[in-house]
Amino acid sequence: MQPRSKTAVVLDTGALLAKYYRLVPRHLVDLFTTSYNISEVIDLENKEALKEALELGLISVVDPHGPYLEEVEKLAKQTGSIHKLSKTDLAVAALALQLVSAGREVLVITDDYDLQSLLLSLGIKFKPLRTRGIKEAP
Repeated sequence: MQPRSKTAVVLDTGALLAKYYRLVPRHLVDLFTTSYNISEVIDLENKEALKEALELGLISVVDPHGPYLEEVEKLAKQTGSIHKLSKTDLAVAALALQLVSAGREVLVITDDYDLQSLLLSLGIKFKPLRTRGIKEAP
């Protein structure tokens, strides 16, 4: 029997600011974020904490490949949410899609309703931190 692979957890900027990476059992998950999210962490306290987490290898910074970004942008245009989503949001969704395509079980940590809606359309699981989250696409 093969060991089950760890869940890939993708952190949006809100999850980085909440220091979610300090709360999860590392033996059960691999943590990911994008360089877009890293660049949005600008206050000194969070920047230092994030720098330490990156140096310790707690979080992998991976930017999604072009085809996944294109697929996510296409869906966002079809659903009419493209103007509500930032480049960072699209990158998070594309990274999650890329990881799913690689055979990983994926969970995105985000309180962003528009991103949650896009993830729901993609069939990707998400978990809010401080909000209830959405249950179905608007």
